Amino acid sequence: MIQGKWQEGLVPQVGLTQADRKDYDAFFKQMESFKAARGNDGKRAFAIPVDFSSKDSTFLALDQVSMAEFMRSKGWTSKTLHWYVNYCCRDDYGIGHDKVSAWAGIHYFASRVGFGANADNHTVLTWPEGNGWLVSRLREKCSSQIQSNSLVYSIKDDAGRVTVDYLDVPSRKRTRISAKQVIFAAPRFVASHVVETFKSHRPTYLKDLRYAPWMVANVSLRSLPSGNGAPLSCDNVSYYSESLGYVVATHQKLSLFPKQTVLTYYLPLDNKDPLGARKEAAQKTHQEWAKQIADDLEKMHRGIKDEIRNIDVWVWGHGMISPNIGYLWGDNRRKMLESQGRIHFAHSDMSGISIFEEAQYRGVQAADQVLAALRHKRREMA
Repeated sequence: MIQGKWQEGLVPQVGLTQADRKDYDAFFKQMESFKAARGNDGKRAFAIPVDFSSKDSTFLALDQVSMAEFMRSKGWTSKTLHWYVNYCCRDDYGIGHDKVSAWAGIHYFASRVGFGANADNHTVLTWPEGNGWLVSRLREKCSSQIQSNSLVYSIKDDAGRVTVDYLDVPSRKRTRISAKQVIFAAPRFVASHVVETFKSHRPTYLKDLRYAPWMVANVSLRSLPSGNGAPLSCDNVSYYSESLGYVVATHQKLSLFPKQTVLTYYLPLDNKDPLGARKEAAQKTHQEWAKQIADDLEKMHRGIKDEIRNIDVWVWGHGMISPNIGYLWGDNRRKMLESQGRIHFAHSDMSGISIFEEAQYRGVQAADQVLAALRHKRREMA
């Protein structure tokens, strides 16, 4: 929503000046150029997974400046263009374009080159349950080997084996597993409390990792929200809100005349440093969160407060890794990729970009490392 009306598409189109349109054209032309660009090593400049990208120093240098600084260096000063890019960075990375590495900011626009026979390359493929659909399909392949309600509190590489100590939560029973190799697939800051070598010798890079906190809320309504301009969409954003807007959680229901609905509202807590934002969020009551959400939605849809049945709030203190300036191609991320003996790691924070494709790639890579280690051991024993 901008200037009191809803429009199709995220890029602001209302009240643009000639200078705005000139910056828009130059920006999107440059992003298309980056999408096709290749480095002196023959690789695409910006790829998924991130590590498939070119190591050409011309492109890697973009990791040393912010996206906002890069845009200003190009002479792009349009307020609405900066709002749009800032929104995209906050949406994917949890922080604004003044803190995001320019390499990461460009990657958002230049890394996806897929196309469909009946859709443009910006079309999103999704399911009513989101990425949960993908998780369910993966779980079907190994459901008999998954043990839930178990809290791992110690992993130790010792005497040619790895011991894993965990607590079975329902029974409160402690159990130890002895394994040849282990994959740790949680964020790295968690590993610092679980992996014994990290407990005794905390890696220096951990203090430099930045995890973005988020607040997510489900707002149950008695009726669908309405407004001037374009009709209600799956994703709805206000130009004037600190939030990222909301998704209509029931948008894929097949009911012809839906009435009640749920809005999933997103707010990255990037108004201060991550630690300060987490502390502030922890002190905030549900009533305070609910008022903030309702007041914001009221600005988008007058009268919506009267239609709210319930607001459920969830704060993600360490929602996802943020690709700050210098992280993606710096020493800290390189160290994150290293195994600790027989303990291997798999998480999107090793990529610096929190998307499903990166998380899945890290899992496959860790599995390959385990298989390689086991094959090497067999050769030694032969």
